[in-house]
Amino acid sequence: MFRWWWPGAAVDPAIIRSQLESVASAGYKGIEIADVKVSVEYPVDPDLYQYGSPAWRAALETATREAERLGLQVDVTMGPHWPVAVPGLDVDGPASSKELIGAYVVLDGGTYTGPVPLPEPLIYSNRSSTNGRITERHSTSVPTLISVGAVRCQTAKCDDSSPELDLTTFVDLRVTGTDSPIDWRAPNHAPDHSGWVVIAHWQRGTGQRNDAPWGTTPYLVTNPESRVVDHFSLQGAHAFLEFLETTISEATISAIARVGGALFEDSIELKAAQLWTTGMLTEFRTRRGYALEPYLACATYHPPDGPFDEPKPVFKFSQRDSKTCRRARRDLAQTLADLYIDNHLLPFKRWANDRGIRFRAQPYGIPIDMAKAAAMLDVAEDESFASGTSDDWKLMASGVEVAGKVLVSDEFIVGGFGGTYRMSTQQIVREVNAQYALGANQLVFHGLAYEDWPPPADGANADSLVRWPGYRAFMPRIPDAFGPRNPTWEFEQTLASYLARTQLVLQTGQRRRDIAVYNQSLNHIQKPFDGDERLEPGYSYGYLTPGLLELVVPKARDGRLYPDGPAFKAVILDMQETLPLVAAESLLAMANDGVPIIVLGDVPSELPGIDADKGRTTADLSRTVDEILSRSVVVRNPSAKALTRVLRRLNIEPAGRSSAGKVRIIHRSDGDADYFFVYNRSEQDVSGEIRLCAAGVPYHLDAWSGNVTRLAEYTVDDECVVLSLSQQTGDADIFAMAPPDYSGEMLNDQRLPIVSSSADSVYVSGRDLVARKLDSQAARLALSDGTVVEIEARRLPEPLNLDDWQLRVESFLPLDPEGRSTETRREVLALGPIELTPWPDIPGIETVSGIGTYSTDIELGDEWADLGAYFELGEISGAFSIRVNGEDIAGLSQLDNRFDLGYRLRIGTNRIEVAVATNLNNVLRTLFPADYGSQPIQQYGLIGPARLRPYRDTILPVGKTIRYDSSAAAPTVSPAADAAFQTSALPQ
Repeated sequence: MFRWWWPGAAVDPAIIRSQLESVASAGYKGIEIADVKVSVEYPVDPDLYQYGSPAWRAALETATREAERLGLQVDVTMGPHWPVAVPGLDVDGPASSKELIGAYVVLDGGTYTGPVPLPEPLIYSNRSSTNGRITERHSTSVPTLISVGAVRCQTAKCDDSSPELDLTTFVDLRVTGTDSPIDWRAPNHAPDHSGWVVIAHWQRGTGQRNDAPWGTTPYLVTNPESRVVDHFSLQGAHAFLEFLETTISEATISAIARVGGALFEDSIELKAAQLWTTGMLTEFRTRRGYALEPYLACATYHPPDGPFDEPKPVFKFSQRDSKTCRRARRDLAQTLADLYIDNHLLPFKRWANDRGIRFRAQPYGIPIDMAKAAAMLDVAEDESFASGTSDDWKLMASGVEVAGKVLVSDEFIVGGFGGTYRMSTQQIVREVNAQYALGANQLVFHGLAYEDWPPPADGANADSLVRWPGYRAFMPRIPDAFGPRNPTWEFEQTLASYLARTQLVLQTGQRRRDIAVYNQSLNHIQKPFDGDERLEPGYSYGYLTPGLLELVVPKARDGRLYPDGPAFKAVILDMQETLPLVAAESLLAMANDGVPIIVLGDVPSELPGIDADKGRTTADLSRTVDEILSRSVVVRNPSAKALTRVLRRLNIEPAGRSSAGKVRIIHRSDGDADYFFVYNRSEQDVSGEIRLCAAGVPYHLDAWSGNVTRLAEYTVDDECVVLSLSQQTGDADIFAMAPPDYSGEMLNDQRLPIVSSSADSVYVSGRDLVARKLDSQAARLALSDGTVVEIEARRLPEPLNLDDWQLRVESFLPLDPEGRSTETRREVLALGPIELTPWPDIPGIETVSGIGTYSTDIELGDEWADLGAYFELGEISGAFSIRVNGEDIAGLSQLDNRFDLGYRLRIGTNRIEVAVATNLNNVLRTLFPADYGSQPIQQYGLIGPARLRPYRDTILPVGKTIRYDSSAAAPTVSPAADAAFQTSALPQ
């Protein structure tokens, strides 16, 4: 899918149809419509083009109607930009986002008489637009008093800038209103002791706009300006849903439902000193069982300086009180997490589901049990930029898997920060595979750009404001913009087919993991397990959280936890000092059901929050932990190095393992077959063996071509299959373990596998075994039934170097010579004989971007009769295709550089053509150096060296010991696959 960047409602029905047709014809699943104008540098009239305007509603109806006609899915982002916000929302009202802010006075002489301390005012701008002309006035957020108390400092003389407090001395001053004066004398007052502070805590609206993270948009997203809703109150949810109902017609909602679409909530990027909501003190007491007021000083922060800065604490605490503060802050975070789910996630999900559509969201950025939230969403989504390569992915995916769901969506920002129009197809594929290996199985590419820039509101000449190659949603630093403006789009079907097939496999059945690690992070993961360092390669792990265990009651069968989901074989309690009682009871139930539990480090002895009743809950925790440790399936305190040994002693082995360097394996099962996605995450090419432990015989699923090939050469070791593996950096392979008739044809099993071979490769073609030789040497093959086949030496021609190339280039340029247009012209450049070298080294195309077609004619003599051939490209950068004698070679891996031409070559003259499509980097950095000049020039094109390498195929006869007669005519064998897995109507 693509995130489709719209410049608000400044979209044309004809362009909408054209772009949707481009997406459909390229083979993609659908689009997510997002109103994003971050790169627009001039005023656009929001009354005409804002999200929710009549033009927006009409455009949305057009898009959903056309998408339905084309069989595309449509998701719609909830609101313009992010976080979710409502135009004109009262900053001081109950539905707007809130923060807790503190103010304090250091007492002079131990007595305070005066007003309640007030915080520094929060001033925000209220902008409005008339015919695109923006006017601005300033308002001040009105604070509401929450609590007033006094706390003694740890020292007689308080530090005015950051007092160190003694929490045990808290006195509630019980001030009832902001106008009530305070007249208070510290207890046990002495004339020389002034070590007290009076602290007031206030609730106020943040005034945050929906232009996170920077909050500096020079235009209005909506008119009146939108304000972010309270994510922890029903009032906030209801305010947004009421607004949403004015932005999407019933016809559009029905169309989204018919095409399987979703409402999508983007990033939760709230800005506050301390997140808060109206009625928090009551909610906290109800949910946690004690009053928060004595601990509010622990949650007192200065407002953050910038969008990516953490708020700094106002007060200091002793080591003892720091521990208390951690526990109080944990309880506050847990309360916010509960309120987010109850008052935000669930109301949005119900609204969508009641209308037949799904709710997709990114549950992170604030205190949230990510695994629990992911389990509750229709579609949980993470983000390549927000989570990088962290275990956030495992945390979220585990919630999806434990809940029995499938999709782990990915807001995939290709290349991240660093530039635009700079990603080669090879780089994209490597990043795609990396996202799969993290746990994503639905990619939403960020993004597809609408074609035209929005019209300026001030009537200025639009051509002086817009730039080729078209509208983009973000500044030039992020991210790549997909679509027909890119030369690579002409080869997009190849990439789309790969995405479709890989995601088909990664959405089939259920993900299986070896180990579950307990973790109680709220928001992004803290203290990840780091299985790469602590486990031998091959072991996979996920996470269990307190909320997930409470939501989905643990079940076990045959020692497997959640057997119909990830089927964990063991649970690890990793250096866990604290543990909620509900989690302890769940762990005890697992142990009682025979699930092994490995306890690393000291056993948990405290609850993570403040214990309101130490005489009961601490004892309950200790008793429950003691019961856990008494079970025979529980192993205590192995060292980190011994962890794998402990797992093996428990007969826990990974389902997939590789000896080939840093290889990551994803295992899925649908009952009929087991699938293994194998990814080389190292920075070097790897070679070695892979061990797959599942029932059946091995197959290779080629996601580029769709071919399913039964593998012939392997060994069997303890009911596991051992295969050779060779991968380039960033490459991936898919293997299946399945019944012999999985591909639709039965092969005589008695001959397989081939247990040793000196041929270059052996493969299955239909009902035949075929040996392939790349040299003139003899070969010997031994089959599992005792058959030995000897293939005598037979001469092959030497590889043929291909040095004589012609190059025809279609250069992509703006229609307007100064780039003041979104239209592209193509200038054809015909170059004579060239050496294979990067385009910047070829005179005449040093700064060109576009599509180059290389062609060469070769003469083959009779010695090439009855031979197949590989075409070895050497180095290549860019999307590419190959044509031989007028026939396209389908399903080319864009990461490979050797391709099987089969028997397409003929005696006499042959023409080979290689078309290479580049990105726009080199031309853009030349035309617009202010925006793109910092991006390095790229070395793209067919770089070579290129050559043809012949091979000879031999069908292996049936028998015991057979000597192949070299004087007999060679069989003509096409490299056909047993079957293909198709991409129609599959996820992409």
